Amino acid sequence: MIMDYDVFGPFLVATIMSFGAVCIFVWAVLSGAFHGADDASLNFFRTEMEIPAWLLVVYAVLFVWGLYYSYTYWGGVGPGRIG
Repeated sequence: MIMDYDVFGPFLVATIMSFGAVCIFVWAVLSGAFHGADDASLNFFRTEMEIPAWLLVVYAVLFVWGLYYSYTYWGGVGPGRIG
């Protein structure tokens, strides 16, 4: 009989605890505990996504320089190219 308890006991406890967690989650959702929980994160995201104009210019210049460098030093057929 003790062998059955070793398997069934922990399973029963885990099932009851899982059901309790689901009940608490449903109660929190229905009572409005999660209402407006993401406002702070959305405000932070909006302020971080404001990119200054000078930084966009730096990105554009670096991109153009990268294209020039790639074509000048890495373009062509590769090592041993003529010219």
